[in-house]
Amino acid sequence: MSATTGSKNVVIVVDVSKSMEGARFSMVKLLATGILNTLGIDDFVGIIAFSGSAKILNSDEQLVRATPSNLAILVDKINGAITSELTNYEQAFNKTGQLLRNSIEHEVGMRCSKPTNLVLFFTDGSPTIGNSTS
Repeated sequence: MSATTGSKNVVIVVDVSKSMEGARFSMVKLLATGILNTLGIDDFVGIIAFSGSAKILNSDEQLVRATPSNLAILVDKINGAITSELTNYEQAFNKTGQLLRNSIEHEVGMRCSKPTNLVLFFTDGSPTIGNSTS
């Protein structure tokens, strides 16, 4: 991630379903935290946790600037996440779209002319509910 020049808009989508419990979930938390630690002040970030439903972990439901204080809050939210329910990719993708639409509407993360947009999707397998073909 740090090799990308210019500002980045990064959305990290994390599967918190029961199948992620244990070592898998610990690994994903470490990966997500590591990615957050590569971001700089010109970058913007959002976190989505999903299982049977999905939730935007950013307080305003839009991307936030990757300041040390914002990153610390997001790391705490990732580390505080607990596994539950089933796996619904459709909900995860819908929330990702909502987060990006909210950010565009408020011009968050769009201040430079051509930011690099990245969505990182962490899961261990196939969806168990929802529409997995659309």
